[in-house]
Amino acid sequence: MQLFLKRVFIWFVATAAFLFICLQAVFYLYKILPNDISRTQIIFSTLKDTSVQPSIIILGDSRAVFGIDAKAISKNLPGQALAYNLASVGQSVQEGAHFFTMLSPSVKHVLHCIPFENFALTHIRLPDNKAVAMRMYGYSLDTATEKIVQEVNPILHQSKWHVAFQARNLLISSLNVIVREMLDDEKFNNNFHDLYFPHIYTTSRHPRYPFNGHSINFDSLKVNPLLTNLVQRVHNYCKQRDIFYHVVLMPMNPDVPVPTTAVRNTYLTEVRKQLPSVDIMDMAQELVPTEFYDWLHPNKAGAEKLSIAIANLLKEHYKLSDKTSSNK
Repeated sequence: MQLFLKRVFIWFVATAAFLFICLQAVFYLYKILPNDISRTQIIFSTLKDTSVQPSIIILGDSRAVFGIDAKAISKNLPGQALAYNLASVGQSVQEGAHFFTMLSPSVKHVLHCIPFENFALTHIRLPDNKAVAMRMYGYSLDTATEKIVQEVNPILHQSKWHVAFQARNLLISSLNVIVREMLDDEKFNNNFHDLYFPHIYTTSRHPRYPFNGHSINFDSLKVNPLLTNLVQRVHNYCKQRDIFYHVVLMPMNPDVPVPTTAVRNTYLTEVRKQLPSVDIMDMAQELVPTEFYDWLHPNKAGAEKLSIAIANLLKEHYKLSDKTSSNK
């Protein structure tokens, strides 16, 4: 009996040690293996870096990743104010809202790039995979952020070991990235982690343009207060810190279905009505089809045009100090 108990104990200790090593390995692998949301790590390291003093921060999803050139914005502003593009693939407004308490005191403007149709969303909770990535890259939720986002993903409160276990599918997603790069008919640059213009496409047009589309029914596009309420809370927080908060409604490709002028105007009027104190830059019709890489993302020409248009709006409506940090 004693021999049996001893063997059970040894098995239990060995299993526990093995699981501990595996979970520790997940933390290490998460930081070095390629994945679609690895820019989250760059965002956190940049926001925590006290040696840089950006004046402008850009947030948003892949449309902003590939469609906003931070240096083009800087070059067209007084003093060439230092701007960073901290957008990432799939970065929702809810995800971006988690970053505002981390902003440096040097930040005076935040450009929050939002898909035109997103104010109709009926669900805005932070996705589990994003919450896992944030925790794996060292994110810690604070009280001020909880007040802003309100609907907190429970993963942000879980132990790191529980989170590491949920991150176990990392190897599959990383393998998918590697295989996609090998077999895809697109060619990519290796600047995905750039802080200014992480535009990885090497051509101005997808080989099978427009490649894809959407299933949005624009006839029933109705503004849902879920997102406008969140945006208002973000705006209120920024106002407390003397930060100008700008919502940028991102361009829509006319080569795929877009809302009619009547639907668009009604929708936009309601968004402005629910957010009367928020600066909304309507860029939905800023680009023409030749300025899109695919159905969704601007190409480099489109990104330059969009970035300059945003800079011009900033110059026109806001006083930007000449005593700002310059791009390195």
